Amino acid sequence: MKKLFVLCSAIAIILATFLFIHFNKNNEYGDSIDYLKNLESYSCDVDINIKNKKQTIQYKGKQFYNKELGYRFELNKDRILLYTNNKIFVKDLANGVKYNKDKEFDKFYRLTFIGEYICLLYTNEEMKVDLRDEGNSKYEVITLTIPGNNRNAVKAELFVEDEKNIPKKLIIYDSKNNESAVINYTNFIPNSNLDKKLFNPDSL
Repeated sequence: MKKLFVLCSAIAIILATFLFIHFNKNNEYGDSIDYLKNLESYSCDVDINIKNKKQTIQYKGKQFYNKELGYRFELNKDRILLYTNNKIFVKDLANGVKYNKDKEFDKFYRLTFIGEYICLLYTNEEMKVDLRDEGNSKYEVITLTIPGNNRNAVKAELFVEDEKNIPKKLIIYDSKNNESAVINYTNFIPNSNLDKKLFNPDSL
C-alpha cells in the first residue's frame, strides 16, 4: 500500500511538473497581442513592395493611426488618403483634386495598416503566434486570416519585435500561399500625440 502511495505521488509530481513547463512555455510569447490591442495611436514610415509574376512595385509613405478617428496614409508624396466614417477621402497632391469613395473600394492599401490587424486580433478565430529568428532579432509572428474575397490577400504574418513589441514587417499571402506584398515599418512611434486635424477630411 505504501509503495502504491509513493508511486502515485511520483506520477502526480511528474504530471504537475510537465503541466507547469508546458503552460509556462506557451506564455513565453504572446505579449505583443495585448500590447497592440492597447495601442491608442501610432505613426510610422512604410515601404511597400507589391509582387506579381512580372514585377515588384514599390511604394513609400507615412501612416498615422488613431483608435477613435481612423487612418491617414501619405502615399509617395502624391496622394493623401483618410480612412474615417467608412469612407476614404483622397487628395491628389499633383493637381489638388479631392474626392471620396466607399471604404470597400480599397482592396489593398488599408491592408497595409497595422491598425487593420489590431481589429482582427479581437475577431480572428484562426490566429496563431510563434517565435522566429531573423538575423540578430527575435520576433513574435502573428498569423491572421484576412476576411473577404480578395484572392491576393488571404493570410497575413505580422512580425513584432519580441522585446519592444514594435511591429517591423507584414507579409501578405495570396490564395496560393505566395507572397503578394511585403510591408516594412520603420520609425514606429506608439501612442504618439497626433493632431486630430490629421484625420479631418475638411483639413485636406
